[in-house]
Amino acid sequence: MIPKTKENVGDLRVELNGKEFYLVQFPVGDWSGDGHGKCHYFTVRSNKPVDDIREAHFDAEQRVGFGIEEICPDYTESSIRADLVEKIEGLGFSFDGEKFDREEGGVYTTPEGILDVWLYTLNQVDPSLGLEELRFPGITFYGSDQKGRLLESPGYGVFE
Repeated sequence: MIPKTKENVGDLRVELNGKEFYLVQFPVGDWSGDGHGKCHYFTVRSNKPVDDIREAHFDAEQRVGFGIEEICPDYTESSIRADLVEKIEGLGFSFDGEKFDREEGGVYTTPEGILDVWLYTLNQVDPSLGLEELRFPGITFYGSDQKGRLLESPGYGVFE
């Protein structure tokens, strides 16, 4: 699989309500598909292009005292280590809410929780990034609609 870089995918610059910004995809999990293959993708709005976001990511260890890749790096590791929790809270992040469950030795989280920590950290490294997750309505839903219909999406069988 070819990683999406500046060489093969340009910056996605958009204008909405007279304001220009960039859309960037953030993967949480095995984005390359060379391991367990599970990944959640999130769309994020940025004031700056993807190369600037990458620089902030690379600068995180020096600027905030930990590398973002240290957050739940191993397969089935869904807990942020206690020492990282302390550093992240030192930046002002709060692990309150349904995405986080504080346990002895760390904080259990979800892909959405990891994204929250990632974006918060990058915004601390470079506040001018203005990173914010964008949420869009999905076509699918659970149960039946008002007319009793179920919406089934195609493609379930293409995965091994």
